[in-house]
Amino acid sequence: QPETMPEMEQGFSNCIIGKDYPAPIVDHSSAYRRAHERIRSLRRQDPSRREASKIQQRHGSRKKGRSGWR
Repeated sequence: QPETMPEMEQGFSNCIIGKDYPAPIVDHSSAYRRAHERIRSLRRQDPSRREASKIQQRHGSRKKGRSGWR
């Protein structure tokens, strides 16, 4: 992550971020937080919960009684 290099080190190495080396296009930590919150809000909605329930019923555990898988 060269963009985290202090300005003094950028000067010593003749590599100025935004001039000699491109500045980052995306701030990954904020993009991750936004995407994570968006996914979380979609999962809270009724259509997503109904679909998840259908999937669980179809593909969920098939254990019978206490014996479980062997």
